[in-house]
Amino acid sequence: MWVLTFARPVCILVLEARPVGTDGEHLLVASGWSPLRAAAMALFALSVVEGALILRRAERSTQPLEQVAEKLQSLLVRRKGRSTMTEPINQTRSTANAVDSSPEKLDMQRIAHHVWQLNSNPPNRVNTYLIEDVLVDASTRGAAPRLLIQLANVPLSLVALTHCHPDHQGAASQICETRHIPLACHEADVAAMEGRAPMLPRNLLTRVIERVGGGPAYPVQRILRDGDEIAGFRVIHTPGHTAGHVIYFHESDRVAIVGDVLRSMNPFTGKVGLGEMPGALTVDREESRRSIRKLAQFRPAIICFGHGPVLRDREQLDRLVARLP
Repeated sequence: MWVLTFARPVCILVLEARPVGTDGEHLLVASGWSPLRAAAMALFALSVVEGALILRRAERSTQPLEQVAEKLQSLLVRRKGRSTMTEPINQTRSTANAVDSSPEKLDMQRIAHHVWQLNSNPPNRVNTYLIEDVLVDASTRGAAPRLLIQLANVPLSLVALTHCHPDHQGAASQICETRHIPLACHEADVAAMEGRAPMLPRNLLTRVIERVGGGPAYPVQRILRDGDEIAGFRVIHTPGHTAGHVIYFHESDRVAIVGDVLRSMNPFTGKVGLGEMPGALTVDREESRRSIRKLAQFRPAIICFGHGPVLRDREQLDRLVARLP
């Protein structure tokens, strides 16, 4: 149990961990008391024990600030312990990782001769990639100003999503509108991207993440299907994390941009390690594991994740697949 105190407004916040689901996630419910009025609802936190980033939004009443918050509730998520499907990442240094000296791409890291990873802070927490003139994924809504600056001098023809989740589609509408380019995603995620269906899975955690980082609905001008091609990359349908999840695979050098089929960093704690995405963020765990095995069959040499550093050690992927139930 943790106890936090705030001077303004005066209150005491008590955090208590409660296990939820089967994957080690914990919901930490916080209750606060003060002599002041009104209530506030916190929206999200990435971690408590490992550093605690708490984003709180108080719905204020008509009373002044000093009278706000008689009862404060905060929703926090922590992943407890280490997944049995996790192992440390062994990153191999390569000249392909060096920053290109071209002035228009100084804020990016080159992964392969045709693939760039845009820098972010903190590094590798939520990744976006550039393949030729196509932006793959669009981070969160709050990342839009940074991405637009990074891409200001870079030709763009398309934003292509690996899937429709708030941390991948968040800045898509603003980028597409500002750069006057179309948006692409798999047909099974189109309704969610266009606001005609909810993003799935639907639970307390995903609603909180969508509220904090999700972007507005936006029309999908290019509908992707298995076997399509984007900037020389093959579109491979890999459902499970969402129904319309895809990876982008380049045959000649075996580069795979895999979205959230796997992660090399825990998105909650920031701990580096190859593993599955949390169950609370995955629509169908069994389907997702079939997609992981499908990815392994392509024998990728370079794997670019939605969360975490690039992996160049295929044996780690093989070992993880061997341990899957």
